Amino acid sequence: MHPRPSMPLSSKIVLSVGILGVVIGTLGIRLSPGLSWIRFFDNLHWTSGTAAAAILAWLSLRRAAPADAKSLFWFALGLSGYAVGQILWDIQTATAYANFPAPSDLFYLWLGPCIAIGLLLEIRNHTVPSERKTIWLDALTLTVAMLTLILALYLPKRGETEVLPLLILIAYPATLFGATSLALTMIPALRQRLRSSLSLFLAGLVTTGLSWMEWNFMALDGTAIDGAWFNISFSVAVLLIGFSLTRWEIEKNTDPDWDRLCEGVLRLFPLLTVVMASLAVVFSHTLNNLPFIVQTAANIGSAVVIVLAMFRQGALLKERDALLLAQAALMASRRELALERGQLKSLVCAIPDLVWLKDPDGIYLSCNPRFEQFFGAGESRIIGKTDYDFVDRELADFFRQHDQKAMEAGGPCSNEEWLTFANGGYRGLFETIKTPMRDESGRLIGVLGVARDITERKRLEEELKLAGEVYQSSSEAIMVTDEGNHIIAVNPAFSAITGYSAGEALGQSPRLLKSGRHDADFYRKLWSSLLNQGRWRGELWNRRKNGEVYPEWISIGVIRNADGSIHRYLSLFTDITERKQAEEELRHYKDHLEETVLQRTEELRLARDAAEAANKAKSVFLANMSHELRTPLNAILGFSSMMRRDLGLSDSQIENLDIINRSGEHLLRLINDVLEMAKIEADRLQLELAPFDLGSMVRDVTEMMQIRAQEKGLRLLLDQTSEFPRYIKSDEARIRQILINLINNAVKFTEQGSVTVRLGVKNNARHHLLIEIQDSGSGIAPEDQDRMFEPFVRLSESAPQPGTGLGLTITRQFVKLMGGCIRLESIPGKGSLFRVELPVELANMDDMLKPELYKLGEVVGLAPGQPRYKILIVEDQRENQLLLSRLMAGLGLEVMLAENGKQGVELFQSWRPDLIWMDRQMPVMDGIEATRRIRRMPNGEAVKIVAVTASAFKEEQREILDAGMDDFVRKPYRFDEIYDCLARQLDITYIYSSQTLSDEPNNVTLTAGMLAILPAELREELRQALINLNSERIAEIIRRIGGIDANLALAMSRLAEYFDYPTILKLLDEAKHN
Repeated sequence: MHPRPSMPLSSKIVLSVGILGVVIGTLGIRLSPGLSWIRFFDNLHWTSGTAAAAILAWLSLRRAAPADAKSLFWFALGLSGYAVGQILWDIQTATAYANFPAPSDLFYLWLGPCIAIGLLLEIRNHTVPSERKTIWLDALTLTVAMLTLILALYLPKRGETEVLPLLILIAYPATLFGATSLALTMIPALRQRLRSSLSLFLAGLVTTGLSWMEWNFMALDGTAIDGAWFNISFSVAVLLIGFSLTRWEIEKNTDPDWDRLCEGVLRLFPLLTVVMASLAVVFSHTLNNLPFIVQTAANIGSAVVIVLAMFRQGALLKERDALLLAQAALMASRRELALERGQLKSLVCAIPDLVWLKDPDGIYLSCNPRFEQFFGAGESRIIGKTDYDFVDRELADFFRQHDQKAMEAGGPCSNEEWLTFANGGYRGLFETIKTPMRDESGRLIGVLGVARDITERKRLEEELKLAGEVYQSSSEAIMVTDEGNHIIAVNPAFSAITGYSAGEALGQSPRLLKSGRHDADFYRKLWSSLLNQGRWRGELWNRRKNGEVYPEWISIGVIRNADGSIHRYLSLFTDITERKQAEEELRHYKDHLEETVLQRTEELRLARDAAEAANKAKSVFLANMSHELRTPLNAILGFSSMMRRDLGLSDSQIENLDIINRSGEHLLRLINDVLEMAKIEADRLQLELAPFDLGSMVRDVTEMMQIRAQEKGLRLLLDQTSEFPRYIKSDEARIRQILINLINNAVKFTEQGSVTVRLGVKNNARHHLLIEIQDSGSGIAPEDQDRMFEPFVRLSESAPQPGTGLGLTITRQFVKLMGGCIRLESIPGKGSLFRVELPVELANMDDMLKPELYKLGEVVGLAPGQPRYKILIVEDQRENQLLLSRLMAGLGLEVMLAENGKQGVELFQSWRPDLIWMDRQMPVMDGIEATRRIRRMPNGEAVKIVAVTASAFKEEQREILDAGMDDFVRKPYRFDEIYDCLARQLDITYIYSSQTLSDEPNNVTLTAGMLAILPAELREELRQALINLNSERIAEIIRRIGGIDANLALAMSRLAEYFDYPTILKLLDEAKHN
């Protein structure tokens, strides 16, 4: 249903004036004192109502739909005539004109016929010719029945009324009820929706007809009419007709129930009219003293009605027969349609293309099995849904856009699109043609789509295009001959080599190129190979157009038909004149070349031997330097740590020992950097891949570096993405060193602001760890950025820079060795950004190696009930002999010393030790050879042999184990490493200065009050060790604290184990203030 437009202001004003006139006239009649005033107010409300109705009709015509304009014109004309009649009546009343019929009657009678004409036009506009005959027959039958009844009512009152006045009186209701019959027939015939406008129109029309019947009855009876109540009905009825036209609209009601009701009413029309006519006959024959003319009129009218009703029944029978035939035809059509649809469905299902049908709103109506594969759903699931239910919005918008384009174009539209099938994941290029579908009336009902896979066709087209380009641009000559050996195609290279244009060569035999240098036997063998093997290739001498003979390398192939017969010959050849000349030159220089090659080979051999000797010398140098540097450092650090454990030392002695220890540690770091760089240059650096806890390692490093940053007033920030992995498999030591080097470098060269560590992951073919270190330091000039990664480079000589200058160099080499990359971005005055990408493998918590039990406190001896093991120390350095022997003796173990491998072998034979500490490099006999000899002796396999080595290379450690040693300890070693190695090899159990963590409850928490019991000097010593990140010093201080308070040492060791130095520092500050 369409929304009704509101009534224009002008129509509202006219309607209001008309209603006001009717109301004033009505009130005036009741209040008037005399007949003249009664007649005046009667004429006032009649005139107001009819004039307002006429004006409303003409105003409605201006807004009428084109299909209703002609009908409304006749309605307005009828109301206008009616209004003119009323004005003439007013004049007649004023002038006391009393003749009948009067001029006003002629205009009053316009209303019924004009309305009937308008209704007939509406019927014509909304029906087809075959329907109009039935409607007019129904209307005529109903009109005659009404007229018969009217005559039966009017004629008895005729009296002495003449014929013309009587006909005028009958014409009033007859014309109005005739129009009413048309309206009553039109409603069910057109299945009209009963809007208020149509209801008011019918009410006004019927009321006007009834009012005139009553008026005429009173006129025939001579009854006074002036001031009668029913007079108002004329004004109200005509005003209702005018008002209804302002909202006039013919609309069909498609409700099935209404359709059945309307059809039933139409079928009852013949019966209804017969009943009305019968009433007229009964009425005329049952009343007494009715004139013969009344009975005759009723009989004639009834007969006419019956005849018309019979015609209508005949028409109904014909309609029924036609309906039955139509139903039979419809059933046959449906069967044929079902058969055709089945055949069409089978055809569509068999088509390898994608076929589908959508309605104008993009809702799927049908599809074939190939299309089902695209969406990955059956047709029953697809029908009723749209593209947005199956593909992403971008692709669905693309489909909908091309649907709209096809519907707007009114014809087929094509486009190419890449589609990925939900079933199987196949992706191909499809040519899609979309065609708008319409019904027989031309109304758009949907879009038919057909998509054909053109991936292979496109590939072939591209290959054909490429073949054409190759054919035209090839530097090799291409010649195609038919089965009769006539040239049918050549490329530009053919013309360039032979001198013959395409026009000159086409149709000719390839013999025009023969040089005469080959005999008949040569060509016989060529053709034999072609016919038997399908190809021939070799060198050939041919002749150019200018007569020049030239050599060419030619390949000839046979192209066959499906039946094996020869279709074409394809020849590809190239001019090898330059190659022949080069071959001649090569033959000329052959002897000299062989001599040159031998000489160069000898030079390369000498260079190789020299390089291998240099590499070996470098390796020997590194091994010796590692041994010579680490061995004395082992004694320095070992004895200083041993002396540091003496609680009786003075503060100055402790400070001196700390200076020695710090200097030794610093020297060890420098040596490690230099040796690490040397190993990189010697290509002897190896990765140790193992799963580890990356998150814990990052936390340890950042917390350790946080203290250094805070000392400089810097903020160290960590920005870690949610995808950052917790566990990975890689070289933990190298990644830790990369982080420490980059963060330490950023902190070192940043005076204010912050250092930000960003961690993320990138998933490509394999996982990549992303590390970014950004600082707000002074930045690096573009010309200095590449030099940053060179060894021993210092960009500024004005300020002292601690370290070896190898940190970034080693970092870059570590990254490169791990298969990653490192980049630097820097802006002078704003800061620098180091970005690292490292390929890694993901791991999980189950892959992690369980950490060894951390032991609290100092080893003070062996647990009771253990054997007194014999320990042999084979060491050529007196200092290291002394250090190891004191450690062993401190445990209560028996110790003997040997200065070289030979003495060690002899002591093994005579003393039979349980474990041997074996130095790697010694005079007379080294540790490797000594181990091998011991293993070959009786009981030599039972003794535990541990290498004490200063080697910098992993492969030398492998050599140690392969020689038969059970374990190794690297110089300079920590005391815990010696104790742990003894425990592993001899299954020794120790007594500590306090219990292990595993023996203590986990509820010991470090507090400031616990730290307050320590001497102020010891707290300050601990504070400095924490600030300097000296883990060895921290562990030593905790051991000393264990002798004072075991629980305090337990709590501190737990924090130190996870590098939670900031917490200890904070509690130290609180203890100082308390």
